[in-house]
Amino acid sequence: MQQEAPPSRVSSEDEIDLVDLFLVVWRRKLLILLVTLVSFLTGIAYAFWHTPSYKYVTSFEMGSLLEGGGTQGGKVSVEPIESVKIKLEEVYIPQAVRQIASTYQQFPTPRATVKTHKDSDILLIESNGHEDMQQLYGELHRVIISPVVDQHDEIVSSAQEEYLLGVKKAEIELQVLTDPDIYLFSEQVLLGE
Repeated sequence: MQQEAPPSRVSSEDEIDLVDLFLVVWRRKLLILLVTLVSFLTGIAYAFWHTPSYKYVTSFEMGSLLEGGGTQGGKVSVEPIESVKIKLEEVYIPQAVRQIASTYQQFPTPRATVKTHKDSDILLIESNGHEDMQQLYGELHRVIISPVVDQHDEIVSSAQEEYLLGVKKAEIELQVLTDPDIYLFSEQVLLGE
């Protein structure tokens, strides 16, 4: 035996009357039109009179060296990233800004900031400016990052020279061990001949 569900009783207070809703909107049509028009005109004015600002970003990935001359496998940063960030903020950026400001005197003094991401070996140098200042910010970022690149090139070159000297030393030791004349001489010395 099936039971029929009792008819639902919805009170007239819970119902939305679409006709009443339309009438409210119709009565407020001038206010709605006025708000829409003011918003539209404000957006158009902003688009025409606002000078666009561009973000210039240069990314720099820290180099790494093989730990232990390449024989034990692990990699280490050429220089700790926080150390490089401090050098950039305290020394290289102020120097570069002074240099660029004296070269490009017709432009406002440029600014640059350095950001790092957690657990990353990438530095970001960021500047905000106008489109016509692209050359200025490109030069600023190049001047900022050049000393870091030069220092890291020196560190890497030194490590390469050290590695090549180690390889040369190992080759000489291997040659000594495999040279038959040296082997025979060592054998004769051991036998007392």
